[in-house]
Amino acid sequence: MNTLICLLSGQPVPNLMSCAALEPDKIVLVQTFKMKCQNVADRFQKALKSMNILVDTKVVDVDPGEDNHFLFLKDFFRRELLDAFSGDTFLLNLTGGTKPMSIALYQTFQAHPKAKFYYFDFDSPCEIMDFIGGGSSDVGQIPLEAFLAGYGFKTVKSMKHIEAAENAALERAQTTKILASCCNDPEFRIWKKSEDDEEEKASRDWLVEAMRHKTPSTLKEGLLHPSDPKIAQALADCFHLEKNADGTLSGTVNKYDVKYLDGGWLEEFIWLTLHHYERKYELGDLHLGQVIQKEGSKTSNEQGQVIEKRPPQNEVDVSFMRNNTFHVWECKTDFQEKLPLYLYKLYAVLKELEALGTRSSLISNCSIITTDESKERAKLHSTKLIDAESIHNLAIDPEKELEKIFNPSRS
Repeated sequence: MNTLICLLSGQPVPNLMSCAALEPDKIVLVQTFKMKCQNVADRFQKALKSMNILVDTKVVDVDPGEDNHFLFLKDFFRRELLDAFSGDTFLLNLTGGTKPMSIALYQTFQAHPKAKFYYFDFDSPCEIMDFIGGGSSDVGQIPLEAFLAGYGFKTVKSMKHIEAAENAALERAQTTKILASCCNDPEFRIWKKSEDDEEEKASRDWLVEAMRHKTPSTLKEGLLHPSDPKIAQALADCFHLEKNADGTLSGTVNKYDVKYLDGGWLEEFIWLTLHHYERKYELGDLHLGQVIQKEGSKTSNEQGQVIEKRPPQNEVDVSFMRNNTFHVWECKTDFQEKLPLYLYKLYAVLKELEALGTRSSLISNCSIITTDESKERAKLHSTKLIDAESIHNLAIDPEKELEKIFNPSRS
């Protein structure tokens, strides 16, 4: 019997990879008291289940305060692992736990004739290394559901709704590409620009109200006023609107149309571009509008009733897995003064995940994104900025621009 031993830590990916790659008959999870308090073993087992790894799993707890006590750990591993599963072939992942735990595990099993040691290098996130013999094995990519479960998160938006949004994006792909190709023009606009604060507020109020209505709304006169005749024609054809002599568009739109016109086109464009090249760049679980939430906790009130605390939900515009790393791309078309807020939101979402190697990008055609101050803020929050020129290039020559984004050292 092949028994895989994993030292649990706050980073589940290396151990999940070993479970997938080594195909053990049994899995033993070793956790410290700190990891037990964080429900790491429970989260890890949920992740295994989502990967359809259903082998027998046992949890072994290290005594509180002993996770850095080397001599104790050697004796503990001999008693609880080596002797307890004598006769098995041991597969040992040395990546997790504390350093004394990894060294003690190695020394305990190094003389065993049927022990194989493995290690995970975070610079090669899709490979597991043979610790003794050298070399490595490609383990592919773990699914987003397992990645999130390992950190105590889950997706909460139904795939039915996500697929409906993605199908709608596919249907208006040509219109979206036209918008993206024009968005680097300093005069680019979809809605009428007003210098009057009251008029601007009235227009914004109409947009907010239109996005709430279940039934179609009649466009406010003069509000939909694209900057380019090519954009006006594309929108008129896509949404069955009438072109007026002054360049404005009139007709009726539903709340989904308004959401698209009010910036949703950019997130659809980014998703459509990545969707077309997802095989080339090995993007997994690529979706539009995924919603992520931390697993709820339970408590009791004064009457002894169990109450579930539901944490807030975070909707992300475009997300995907690449090289066992979770990527979140936020798209904004109207945020000049809100850049610090959006950068902090991205940072907060990924910080809460506490995952190594998460990546975030903020995509916008707003000119503020190109300033030195914006670049400094983005660097502070470990976020990549993608500006109007890059969006335009993605529409004109997507492969060249994606190569710059995903493989900058080769560009």
